[in-house]
Amino acid sequence: MTLIKGLSAVRSENRTEKDYHKFTDADDMGLIIYTPLEVTNPENFIDPEQNKKMYDNFDKVIYG
Repeated sequence: MTLIKGLSAVRSENRTEKDYHKFTDADDMGLIIYTPLEVTNPENFIDPEQNKKMYDNFDKVIYG
């Protein structure tokens, strides 16, 4: 069994793989998490404009 978080079940709504940080569990047991790069970039927390829209897809990251 593989658990994939952070992507939409509707593939056309997803970005390309290079637009995400991909995390897999240490033992390769089947956990894969895709996090949009803008959420992993510390500069986006400083920039007020980027910070406002950074979480637009927050529900997809947490619940996707």
